[in-house]
Amino acid sequence: MEIYEAMAWALLIWIVKTNRNRASMKYGNPILEKKDFVKLKKMFNFHRHYEDYAHKDVLDRLKERMDTALVLDEGEMPDDVVRLNTKVTVADREGHKQTFFLVGPAERDHRQGNTSVLSSLGASVIGLAHGDSTRIGVPPDFRYVQLIYVKQAQALIPGTQRGMEL
Repeated sequence: MEIYEAMAWALLIWIVKTNRNRASMKYGNPILEKKDFVKLKKMFNFHRHYEDYAHKDVLDRLKERMDTALVLDEGEMPDDVVRLNTKVTVADREGHKQTFFLVGPAERDHRQGNTSVLSSLGASVIGLAHGDSTRIGVPPDFRYVQLIYVKQAQALIPGTQRGMEL
């Protein structure tokens, strides 16, 4: 098992070094947990027929994220990378902050702070790391934000999809 972890980290380092010109991504490419990648693939296939231009833009962004992502097992995932069931805070250039919990489309509920991965914000941050910057919104209302807080759900509270910080 240790040899596979060493190989994964060597691959990750190589990718980071060869992709320095990419947007402001700490690891050079998005990183997705294998289980999340499979869930996203199923969601993408189910939702690939879009209703409007905004939905098409979100699905295109998610597809691009999936196509360029490094897919790792759960134990290999860096703690500062956004995945499903992660608490995230983003801040824009004016200092406005937004905190949310990234979830699947069935669990979305803005009143409880749950944002779907199939939203513009969710598709923009999945796979990114603390400190990375990204564009959110749909044309022509783009906004640039930086991920200033990323916290993984350490345990699930029974009967809910919400993670509990330990």
